[in-house]
Amino acid sequence: MTRINRGLSKHALGRTVAAVADIERAKAILKREMITGEIKLRCDDKGGLLLTHKDVSVLAGRHWNFLNALKHKETTKIDVEDFLLDLRKEFLELYGQHSKISSVSAINGVPSAAATEGTNELDLMKAELEMVKGELAELKARHDRVASHIHSWALQLRSARGEIRLLRSEKTPKVVPLMSPSQKGKT
Repeated sequence: MTRINRGLSKHALGRTVAAVADIERAKAILKREMITGEIKLRCDDKGGLLLTHKDVSVLAGRHWNFLNALKHKETTKIDVEDFLLDLRKEFLELYGQHSKISSVSAINGVPSAAATEGTNELDLMKAELEMVKGELAELKARHDRVASHIHSWALQLRSARGEIRLLRSEKTPKVVPLMSPSQKGKT
């Protein structure tokens, strides 16, 4: 049986530790959003929390299907799903009344004051979401402009380096022997 190179195994272990640390940071971000109330932006129109293990993977900077890998499927994924269940329960305890109020309508088709309050809050959250989406689109456009500038500069740099190589190949350096003054008289 062959053994795996110790350096390679340490590197693989380091990648796993880094990935789990990224997942833990994503969980901490979600907990912080729960405290500040920003987690409401991750709700659907009915006020339910829309989070899956895929969202946690993306928030951690990993591929959306990262937790379905063999190494994480039986451990980290189960931990993340348990965390999401606890997060949903906590969300319902903290903010569940607002989503229930907004869906309740009054008798005879006239909305009650509580239902109107919940609807107004939902409308405010939707407006804030649209504002954030606009900012995101603006940032993406700015990123695309910067990326295109960087790309053009990289192409210019590459062509300049090619030109330098061409000029160096045309003019080869000449080796001139150095003679001391005492050797010059002998020749």
